[in-house]
Amino acid sequence: MKRKTSFVKALAVFISILMLLTSLPLSVLAAVDLDASALPSDTYLISKTDYQIAPGIEETQFLINNADGSNQNAGFAVTVELGGTASLIASYRNQDGNTY
Repeated sequence: MKRKTSFVKALAVFISILMLLTSLPLSVLAAVDLDASALPSDTYLISKTDYQIAPGIEETQFLINNADGSNQNAGFAVTVELGGTASLIASYRNQDGNTY
């Protein structure tokens, strides 16, 4: 009985880990590499600009639009080099949680 319980617990842990891994979108694990071929056929890449924010941290800003210019979208992505010297802190403006 004890052996069966251990097996069931191990199987439950294994399945839980698989569920977590499959819930992550692969785009989260990839660097930002947006070009015109990655967009739908009726969407155009207007501009893509990379900014070096700090050593090991890069921001990418991109603008896309449709052919008649009626559906402009702006996107921002930040790429952080793992193992670098930068640290990230989530916070409100001026460290004040009452205003944002």
